[in-house]
Amino acid sequence: MALETVISAIKSVSHKTRLLQIHAHIIRTTLIQYPTVSLQFLSRIALSGPLQDASYSQRFFGQLSHPLVSHYNTMIRACSMSDSPQKGLLLYRDMRRRGIAADPLSSSFAVKSCIRFLYLPGGVQVHCNIFKDGHQWDTLLLTAVMDLYSLCQRGGDACKVFDEMPHRDTVAWNVMISCCIRNNR
Repeated sequence: MALETVISAIKSVSHKTRLLQIHAHIIRTTLIQYPTVSLQFLSRIALSGPLQDASYSQRFFGQLSHPLVSHYNTMIRACSMSDSPQKGLLLYRDMRRRGIAADPLSSSFAVKSCIRFLYLPGGVQVHCNIFKDGHQWDTLLLTAVMDLYSLCQRGGDACKVFDEMPHRDTVAWNVMISCCIRNNR
């Protein structure tokens, strides 16, 4: 199967049995080492409706010898939407420990994981990393941080993030208004 054919098969698969066959094929032919293939497959099993399977996606992710930031982003995102959002923060930490630079999406999904289980210390850690990584200009990312602070009853910290934002869009203003209401300000 050619690369394009495999990607097309991954996109169109609708039955678990066929998905398992594709998985076996990409391992047997070493196509798993091609990021376009492995990322497409991982996205399909981690994020995609009826074929979504958290434990299967974690096993597949574990088979990647050199996962890229995009692989981590897919897994952190999937965890942030799951019943185990703390796993998203653990993956974010693992990624950084391995020396893989976080991008704004990684940090955003990690903050969303912290929001899901109201884990302020983890959110503060990610907020510090946002500055270390030079992403303090990303309004959408900072809006997620504001939301975390607000939900954890840290309205003053949310206001500080808002005040230091270089560009405030409608979403940032709406989150700030929600923060003020939520924190009786």
